[in-house]
Amino acid sequence: MKLLKSAYKTAKWLRVAVSVAVMAATAASLVFGFDCWLRHWQLIPALATGTGIWLLLWLGVTLLLGRIYCSTACPLGTFQDCISRLLRRRKFGFTVPYPLVRWCTFFLGTGAFVLGITTVSQALDPSAGFDRIVTAVAGPLGASLAFTAGSMLAAAATLVVVGTMSFRRGRLLCNTLCPLGTIMGALSVNSMLHMDINPDKCVGCGRCSAGCKSECIDHIAHTIDLTRCVVCFDCAAGCPTGAITFRRGRHQLQLPLLREVLPKAVPGQESQPSVVETSDASRR
Repeated sequence: MKLLKSAYKTAKWLRVAVSVAVMAATAASLVFGFDCWLRHWQLIPALATGTGIWLLLWLGVTLLLGRIYCSTACPLGTFQDCISRLLRRRKFGFTVPYPLVRWCTFFLGTGAFVLGITTVSQALDPSAGFDRIVTAVAGPLGASLAFTAGSMLAAAATLVVVGTMSFRRGRLLCNTLCPLGTIMGALSVNSMLHMDINPDKCVGCGRCSAGCKSECIDHIAHTIDLTRCVVCFDCAAGCPTGAITFRRGRHQLQLPLLREVLPKAVPGQESQPSVVETSDASRR
């Protein structure tokens, strides 16, 4: 178990290193004005420019590994994690999803993109939102960013909204208002590999739920909402019993059979079985 836990810790910190590098390179390319290929693999810009190779790549990755794009390649997602990590002091916990809000936002963003309503589509585009935040932060510092009063106001508003939601609820914006998060979450339900809880190993400590910034782990019911899980490996790396693993398929609860030996049948009375098998219903 120690080897498995060490592997998940390594995967977690590797994921952190990649996500921070992508965010830093994307911000630097915007501030200093050079072309960074990492900006081209963002999904909505790739869709706008017709770069189908990135769409096919991330589609395959999502069907294989789940929403790992959101925890590694999305700079706005990494920015939210930084705020939650540095500023938040309260623990997280499992919350119910908001599917109606998610799908309404998805269809709103998709319709605006198809109709060419850039104001709405840009407001819901996570990569454009990160660009606006960089503008709001680096612009007043004298960076060579061209912006107007209106764009600066929009950038500041984006920073306030994203910062507030991240501080209070972690990845709530990704799992409620982001159209990419909605569609990738729908695909992740059928991903080949995903996070899963082994109920026979879980001791109900709640450490996974308290540290889940997506608020998608219900440690009481031993379930993980795969539509909101961003595969950050935090839960698997922090589980003290190794109950959470990244695997194919689902763990099946093994109900132990208890054998209770009863007294032998008394003459004149109906015979009773000497052994009765009962299941431990409390483990269901």
